[in-house]
Amino acid sequence: MRCWLKRVFMTHGLACLCAALAFAVSGCNNEPPSPPSKSAAAPLPSLVAPPAVSGLTVDVITLGKGIGVDKKVIEPLDIYARTDAIFVAVETTGMGEANIKAKWTFHGDKKAADVGESIEILYATGPTVSSFPLSKPASWRPGDYHVEIFLDDKLAGIKNFTVK
Repeated sequence: MRCWLKRVFMTHGLACLCAALAFAVSGCNNEPPSPPSKSAAAPLPSLVAPPAVSGLTVDVITLGKGIGVDKKVIEPLDIYARTDAIFVAVETTGMGEANIKAKWTFHGDKKAADVGESIEILYATGPTVSSFPLSKPASWRPGDYHVEIFLDDKLAGIKNFTVK
């Protein structure tokens, strides 16, 4: 059985190699390509759209323990218990597409520590509210925190809060 397989491979493999070489040699010439005719159509436009310029601005940043169906914070707070879930609601105006990011940071022990980060893509045609939750299965370390809001990687605002 192995001899038969070897013979087939050698026979067909050699034939494929010869065909490939013949094809490569036949397409090879030393003449430069002819210039395009004047009646040639213009090249097709690129299918990749240029990056959109965002017409969005961040108007209000609110922290709280819960959000409503409209994604807005129900009761604004700046001080939380160690077991609380924390939400930030970001209200924007304008039209366009943008990435909005919430970056949460703890400030204690003389150095900052990242706590979490969330990103959402906005497709806004008017006023919009985005909300980002932050929760911890155990409990929060007491101290000072802040959340930074970025719109297309540009800082749009900072909100400070405390966990006691």
